[in-house]
Amino acid sequence: MYTITLEVNQICNLRCDYCYLGEKSNQRMTEEIAHKSLQIAFLNVEKHRDRRLWVDFVGGEAFLSFPLLQNLVEYIEKEAKKRNVNVSYSATTNGTVMNKDMLEWLVKYRFQLKLSIDGNKETHDKNRKTLSGIGSYQSIMKNMHYFKEYEEKSSKYIQVAHVVTQNNYWETAKSVKHLVENLHFRIVDSSIDVSHSWTHEQLDELAQEWEKVLCYYIKKKRIGMEFYGHQY
Repeated sequence: MYTITLEVNQICNLRCDYCYLGEKSNQRMTEEIAHKSLQIAFLNVEKHRDRRLWVDFVGGEAFLSFPLLQNLVEYIEKEAKKRNVNVSYSATTNGTVMNKDMLEWLVKYRFQLKLSIDGNKETHDKNRKTLSGIGSYQSIMKNMHYFKEYEEKSSKYIQVAHVVTQNNYWETAKSVKHLVENLHFRIVDSSIDVSHSWTHEQLDELAQEWEKVLCYYIKKKRIGMEFYGHQY
């Protein structure tokens, strides 16, 4: 399998404290650049025995460029059919701009979907704020029915991604439990904010939190309700 990630924009309706992009440029990827990138990807995938291509869309907030995503997938589908290539898709979203049209489109093309959410409202809103400084948890909750409908219609689990930072690391186990118990997600992807230096004391505390997560996982597995730490 050959994988290509397309950063379709540097536009976002949030200003997360730990965003790897920093200050957004508000630039959008042009279709011309995207097509050139995809042409290279197709040339490479044709060298692979399985002739499989994975296209991953990210931003910014990728779904703020939804018309571009639609056009690119249409282009990819035509090229894949012409070249006898099997294509899979994935996308990452902050969950605040989902609607019915996006949902149906994601289901149609069998996307793997990653949703960024850091835990409960208090934990999430510490770092994932809107442009006006308001926490974004409630905006995601308003769209939660779309994500549950996506899982039902696509028969795919959403991967939720939460970031462990220096202002929430002591809540790591609590956050994982919230995502699994309260929001009923089955795939939880944890990452650590490495943009700051961590002290040995902080890492020791974090290790204790991961031990709690492991014990929680074992408990869930014993009753046949385990969750997973990766998507594929």
